[in-house]
Amino acid sequence: MIDLKDIDYKSLEVDGIDTKDWPDFCDAYFSAGNYLDGSPLPDEVLEVLSEDGERVNVAVFNLLF
Repeated sequence: MIDLKDIDYKSLEVDGIDTKDWPDFCDAYFSAGNYLDGSPLPDEVLEVLSEDGERVNVAVFNLLF
């Protein structure tokens, strides 16, 4: 199981944003981010975070608006 604590959620970067897909942004995903200690998140953690569509959607809205 992947541990999702100690993630710096403010550092998450979102890619795959297609504004034509508003408001769902179903192609968006987290492409990069860091732990609180500054070390980068591995791809496996980014994939797990990206599976949470609501979390991705909120991140896209925060980025665009």
